[in-house]
Amino acid sequence: MKKTRLILAAVLTTIAIPILCLSPGCVTSYKAEKAADITVSAAMTAWGDYVAKNHPPVSQELQVRAAFRRYQAAEILAIDATKGIFDLNSTNSDGTNSIDAATAQLMVKARVQAATSAASAAFADLVGLLTSFGVKISK
Repeated sequence: MKKTRLILAAVLTTIAIPILCLSPGCVTSYKAEKAADITVSAAMTAWGDYVAKNHPPVSQELQVRAAFRRYQAAEILAIDATKGIFDLNSTNSDGTNSIDAATAQLMVKARVQAATSAASAAFADLVGLLTSFGVKISK
């Protein structure tokens, strides 16, 4: 289920945000998330190589797994924030919008910013942990 949500997040953020998110802050958040995702993939590949060569203690492997799971959870927040973009146009059963467009845009922007901040922090923690173990991460 989590893997499906992460794949959905990648698809939604790749397609929806560049189309629906036109403010400079929103576009910057999208680019930062995309770059972090690519770098996390490189970091986890480097970690796999490191484990194969150096056979680190289980305690380190557990720390990395926990840090990676925190990053995944932050990415799920990004899914929820992205979903907010689609919810902007939702209507109540009587055909009226529940809130005005300006309020909805502010709410979505806040969720996107919160998700980006959480993902950035989790990303920094994960990469910091890997480099503290001596993992060489190439971009």
